[in-house]
Amino acid sequence: MTDTAAEREAGRGPVRVMVVDDHPMWRDAVARDLSESGFEVVATAGDGDQAVRRAKAAAPDVLVLDLNLPGKPGVRVCKEVVAANPALRVLVLSASGEHADVLEAVKSGATGYLL
Repeated sequence: MTDTAAEREAGRGPVRVMVVDDHPMWRDAVARDLSESGFEVVATAGDGDQAVRRAKAAAPDVLVLDLNLPGKPGVRVCKEVVAANPALRVLVLSASGEHADVLEAVKSGATGYLL
């Protein structure tokens, strides 16, 4: 086990985050801001299928997820990654504040929803 993994198990290491958004500039900005704030950005993805594959490989603690993705929609991504790793926390970061979108995200396993 690496020092980082041991620190994480002891609750002292950085939180491992993955950022999923189809807009490269937005995705990179969120990843950069999280990294500068002390989070460990372990992966990024630009579409739903890529997000599921990379989340399984990178094993983040938190997934920051856009709902509107090409290919597989964010709600489906959320269901699949949470089913594969129930300890994963999903924060939906979306421009939509529609009640139906929020409800669907939470029902799919999202832990939080941020406009």
